[in-house]
Parts: sequence; C-alpha cells; structure tokens
Amino acid sequence: NNLFTCSVGFIVNFFILSISFSIFLFLFKNFSYLSSDINPTSWPNSVSLKYSNYQTVSYTYDSENKYYLRSMNGKPHTDKSTDQQLHYKNIIVEQVFNKLLDNDGRQDLETEGNGSGYYITNGYALPIKWEKDTRTSKTKYTYEDGTEVKVNDGNTFIQILPATQTPEIN
Repeated sequence: NNLFTCSVGFIVNFFILSISFSIFLFLFKNFSYLSSDINPTSWPNSVSLKYSNYQTVSYTYDSENKYYLRSMNGKPHTDKSTDQQLHYKNIIVEQVFNKLLDNDGRQDLETEGNGSGYYITNGYALPIKWEKDTRTSKTKYTYEDGTEVKVNDGNTFIQILPATQTPEIN
C-alpha cells in the first residue's frame, strides 16, 4: 500500500511539474529581450523630451532597479496617493506631426499613418518606426530593418512627441 501511494504521489507530482513547465514555456515563448544583432543607438542614462518652453519630460535610468524614473520640468513626477516617483521599464517615443488648432494652444496630433521614434529599455535606445492604419487599429512598432519590436516585460509608457522635436538621449 505504501509503495502504491508513493508511486501515485510521484506520478502526480511529476505530472504537475510537467504542466507547470509547459505553461511556463507557453507564457514565455514570445518573450524576447534585445537580440545581439540589434545595435542600440546609445546606452542612455537620461532621455529628455521638450514639448515647449514650459513643458519638458525626462527619464533617468536606474540601473539597480532596471527602470526609468520620470520627471517633469526637472522635478520628480510622483504618484499623488503614494508619493512614489513614477517609473517605467519601457518607453516608446512616437514622433508625430502636429498642428495648432486654436488660440488656446490645443493641438491636433496625427497618430494615423507612419513615422519614426525610439524604443528605450534596459539602458538601450533603439530607433524604430511606427505605423497605424486607422484610428481604431493597433499601432505596429518595428525596428528600422522591419523586425517587429517585442516589448520587454514590465510597464510601458508611450510618449507622443511632435516630429519637430528631437529627443535628447544622453
């Protein structure tokens, strides 16, 4: 009886481990980091995006935690309820054409069509291209060679930046 219980226990545990490993492989089969054949533009410690004389957003890479800390106009951008500085694993900078709509400064941003930008993650900044066919379609991000961008696990902030502005990547 003990041999039967031990054998059944071993079989059940082996079966559970097999299922767990299969689920792990399924969940992570499409997960990718930067491949060795993609050459980053730079290894930025900071990224600065100037929107106007009054608004600049910046990110500083925290290499210990492997994420970017967000600041606005030189001050930490914090969550109101926790007072924690906002941070992101991935940043996508999507450069779009814009035009002034009225005297109140409202802007029309052309997020349909295509353009260029950057995928910033793990201390790397890579030039990318974006494409969006319609207002309701998903935006497609590719590297300059046409390979699809696979975003690393973690939170992602998509920055829409006027095409007339160039991100400062230091």
